[in-house]
Amino acid sequence: MCADLLSVLLTSHGTVFAALAQAWLALGASSVSVWNRQHMLARWPNHASGAGDLRAPIRVGGQILGELRIGGVAERADTSSRLAADVAVIERLAQLDNEMEQLTAELVQSQDQLLALVAINLSTRNHLQLDETLHTLARETTRLIRCEAVYISMAGAPGGTLHLPDSAEGSKFEPPAELMQRLQGSSYNLLLNDADDPALLAAGIRNLCAVPINLGNTLTAGGLALINKAGAGFGAADRKLARVIAEQAGAMIERSLFFQEHVGQLRMHTEMDLARQVQLRLLPRNPPLVPGLELAARSRPALQVGGDFYDFVAPPGRPFIFTVGDIAGKGMAAALLMTMTRTALRSKANFLALPSPEAIMSRCHEDLYDDFTEVNVFATVFIGQYSAQDGLLHYANAAHTPVIYRPANGLACLLEPDAPAMGVLPMSLCELQQVPLGPGDLLIVASDGFSEARDQHGALFGIERLLYLADRVAHLSAQSIAEAFFDAVDSFGDGHAQDDDQTLVVVKGDVRVGV
Repeated sequence: MCADLLSVLLTSHGTVFAALAQAWLALGASSVSVWNRQHMLARWPNHASGAGDLRAPIRVGGQILGELRIGGVAERADTSSRLAADVAVIERLAQLDNEMEQLTAELVQSQDQLLALVAINLSTRNHLQLDETLHTLARETTRLIRCEAVYISMAGAPGGTLHLPDSAEGSKFEPPAELMQRLQGSSYNLLLNDADDPALLAAGIRNLCAVPINLGNTLTAGGLALINKAGAGFGAADRKLARVIAEQAGAMIERSLFFQEHVGQLRMHTEMDLARQVQLRLLPRNPPLVPGLELAARSRPALQVGGDFYDFVAPPGRPFIFTVGDIAGKGMAAALLMTMTRTALRSKANFLALPSPEAIMSRCHEDLYDDFTEVNVFATVFIGQYSAQDGLLHYANAAHTPVIYRPANGLACLLEPDAPAMGVLPMSLCELQQVPLGPGDLLIVASDGFSEARDQHGALFGIERLLYLADRVAHLSAQSIAEAFFDAVDSFGDGHAQDDDQTLVVVKGDVRVGV
């Protein structure tokens, strides 16, 4: 090794050595030579003889590479000093060459790492699914670092997530559970270049290098483990490259997780939007034409879907019936129960021989009680039936409020329910009630999303405001009254998010009747 280094120095810096030799020869020296142990590597002039009288060792990094020898010169203070200076020049040249070699090696290593990252990026850029990304990452890392296998342990996954390269001739490893747990720790760096653990040896692991994979530079997501490097095991360059790949893996995992989250949210939003469209289509778009009445209805869920509903049932030859309901809660669960309740009410209204509000309520109680009890919910329900012959509205009310009645020549008042909500008791306690509904008389059946609407300070809209509003808009058409109620709560909320579903059915005696 020493002879090689001196030979390299003589080859690469021959002019420097020749200049030093000529300077000595000009001072009267008979020869200048460079030696390694007992072997001469170079001599000036070529025909000179003798081993040299004045000698000085050439050292680099504490190691003696050889000697610089001067013949025909006596040892004096000035010659010894000059010789030491020349040797220092040679040693400095050797040191600079060594540093240049190290720098070149580092540049090559950095280039290799950049090429490795480019290769990994090119291999994984088309993979957005986490599983595909990790498998490709493991395969490319195995190829680049030239180890037998790579596995990636993901914290939080049951038992860790193992990703081995897909290779027919590649070894398959089953890492011990204890090792998997270590790799799922909050921080770890593991290097085993001479594994003597029986559990590792039994798993076929001779050496191993593991580094953490972090998300966002703070959260440890798992670890990248390299298995069985040939030769002396994993060196400094391998460990450095492993850390770089682990950093890249963290970015890839973040990208894949973001993509999966985005796709999941998009799928959920799409499904919720579809559910909203289905729910809205289940509600009557336009009220039926009922002689003697003006009708209007509208429902606005707090979320994409809701638990409020209304319905009109007006089959030929049968009495006109309408329903309004509010399932406890909101969102998808309430929407599913709303559909079930609305279907049950419509079925009874259409097919009971005598479909009075009281009978419909009683039969629906019987059908739905067990289901409501199973999921621990209830529903407030109002059922109205209009009789054109006597100008009366017959109704049954299971805990539904607010229901506002305003006679044509009176003030608005609240019609109180007379029974618990549907699903509270196994039978209905509703009794049949009635109010006149002639020209100008007004009935407004709303859900509690109106009375419980809040302003920016948390104050409730309340029943009193609803009664006052009913008096103020009673002269308007049914459709205009419905719009006025929604506009009033919107203005009151002044940008406050809607807390609950809001549903409204307006039934008004047609003032044109008898004109």
